[in-house]
Amino acid sequence: MTRVDLKKPVGVLCCSRLQITTAMLHALLVSRMPRYYYVSSLILSLLVTGCQGASSTTNHEGGLQAREIEFTSLSNYRITKPITIVDFKEVYLGTNVTSVPVTWETDHKSATIKAITFTGQSTRAFAAELIRSSEKKKAYAHVLFLFSPSKPGEFVAFAKPRLVDDVLAAAIKLRGMGVAVINQGNLMSYDIPDSLKKGLDFGRIPVGTLSQRKFQVKNLDTLHPVDVSEVIVSSDFEVKTVKLSTSLIHQGPVRSFSIPKGATAEVTVEFKPPAGFNDNEKLFTGSIEFRSRAGASRTGVSLCGIAFHPPDIKSIPGCYE
Repeated sequence: MTRVDLKKPVGVLCCSRLQITTAMLHALLVSRMPRYYYVSSLILSLLVTGCQGASSTTNHEGGLQAREIEFTSLSNYRITKPITIVDFKEVYLGTNVTSVPVTWETDHKSATIKAITFTGQSTRAFAAELIRSSEKKKAYAHVLFLFSPSKPGEFVAFAKPRLVDDVLAAAIKLRGMGVAVINQGNLMSYDIPDSLKKGLDFGRIPVGTLSQRKFQVKNLDTLHPVDVSEVIVSSDFEVKTVKLSTSLIHQGPVRSFSIPKGATAEVTVEFKPPAGFNDNEKLFTGSIEFRSRAGASRTGVSLCGIAFHPPDIKSIPGCYE
């Protein structure tokens, strides 16, 4: 993905691994994407306070209530239903997911937001991107919330806006579940070491080399095949082969395939890190997911590898640590 630096950054990043570009944001606002979507790499400009974990006692009652925003173009939108929680549901470890735009309404229009304060026990897992309502003034009409789990388990925090003129506003609850593996419907991933705590670990490898890992994807339906129509994999990782039998092996890049009833596919994933980073070592994270044609089944796993420029001087403890 092309990096686009924001010309006028409005703050600093408080939560690691979260980035976003102007081009990505514009694509979000004008497209009809799913309610939540994954982003692969980010350079975030934030105006966020309280990122270090304040007290969990927050007044969630009273004041203006948060509402969802539906964009019809870059400049036109409508304010829709009120919400009290943004639930990101299951998200792969090491990946990033963002919410629909959210605002606080006053007199049937967006209130002006000065900052977002996070409180609770999981504030480091969440961040916020404030969207300008004016290029000339530091005024923000709505916000995108982001979630990036670093370990398995449930993450909960509360986000409270600070509005102009100190108008009272109710906080909104943020929730997400960090998982190493997702199994839904008739597709199941297995043969992943310690999959309750981590995904595929490619280990530490020198820049210019590669590492491969294998796992199994099973069709749990014993009566019908499952047609996998979408293979979604993060950059820096690649599906090299999908082996259905000794005589039927799909070579990468693999975009679709069919698993016969009750059968299992052996998936080989490759991690080949790029050389273009300045640090001695770098952590690469992502995910791979397979989705059925009907959309009822999906399965996937988080991915992680560490690349280094020799000599191997370790400062990153390891994947999922």
